[in-house]
Amino acid sequence: MMVKDIYPGYESSYPQDFNEINGTLYFTAHNATSGRELWKTDGSTGGTIVVKEIISGGVGGFETSGQWGYDYYPFNVVWQTGSTFYFTANNYASAPGDISMTLNCGKVMVPAEVP
Repeated sequence: MMVKDIYPGYESSYPQDFNEINGTLYFTAHNATSGRELWKTDGSTGGTIVVKEIISGGVGGFETSGQWGYDYYPFNVVWQTGSTFYFTANNYASAPGDISMTLNCGKVMVPAEVP
């Protein structure tokens, strides 16, 4: 069953990296305007949204520059406590540049913003 068409048309958004955290399903998906970014869903169309566009433009935070285009960068939760979890993403479109990020109460924070 399709909950939401993230990449309308004949192209697939290729959703993957599914992680359920506190009743919310987080995953990565690709579209032409944002690239591969982190999404979440509560199972409804209106509740399926991009969490944050980590890199602005057509290359997302879960892609890295490769020899023949962009390679997939996996979404992995590296640590979780309650509703806060930490993950890594790529913060630079033209070269791998891992950055640790935190999702705290629905807001993605980079290390300088973490309390």
